[in-house]
Amino acid sequence: MRQDMGMKNEEGSVCNTIGIRKDTRKKSGKEPGDKVKVSIKERM
Repeated sequence: MRQDMGMKNEEGSVCNTIGIRKDTRKKSGKEPGDKVKVSIKERM
C-alpha cells in the first residue's frame, strides 16, 4: 500500500484525498476544499 497518497490532518493522522465529480459536489452543497464524510461498502 502506498503511503504517499495523503496528507496529515491536525491530529497528525494521514488523510486521503479523493476526487468528487462536480455534479455530485453541487448536489451536496460542497465546494473544493470542504470536508466530507465517506463510507465504503464492499460489493457483494
